[in-house]
Amino acid sequence: MSSISPIAWADRAIRILDQTRLPDDEVYLDLATVEQVVEAIRALRVRGAPLIGITAAMGLAVVAQRQAERMELTAEWLAGVADTLEASRPTAVDLHWALDRMRRLAGEKFAGPQSGLDVSGALRDEAQRRAELHDPHALQYGCTRDRRARHGTRRDLRRARAGERD
Repeated sequence: MSSISPIAWADRAIRILDQTRLPDDEVYLDLATVEQVVEAIRALRVRGAPLIGITAAMGLAVVAQRQAERMELTAEWLAGVADTLEASRPTAVDLHWALDRMRRLAGEKFAGPQSGLDVSGALRDEAQRRAELHDPHALQYGCTRDRRARHGTRRDLRRARAGERD
């Protein structure tokens, strides 16, 4: 990879920057199974609330694609995988939010005449949209641009009230 990126699509997998190896080593891991995604989340190989949620959403999309290719993607299977991913970090709000969004989308798609490949494609598109809401630095440090802006504004107001200057 030419630049440091905390997460990306890889061939039939997602590629994450193993943040447990930083700052000494820049090591990327390809995650292709539910078990690998769960382990990465539990071991804090991905860090920051948005990145944890995006990792789960992208991981769900990757394994759903594989199931769909075998014509075995069902709403029940998908719900079970989402539950497994959610259990990997029970207190992670962004993880729950991302998986709830993926569940709702899958429910909408399964309710219509879409094939399993259509459903898995929609899940991949949604996971990509979630990732694009964050810039690479926000993913790396676990916050959105808006959150950084709000934090900076509150900090600036506190400093101004205290009479501090840059």
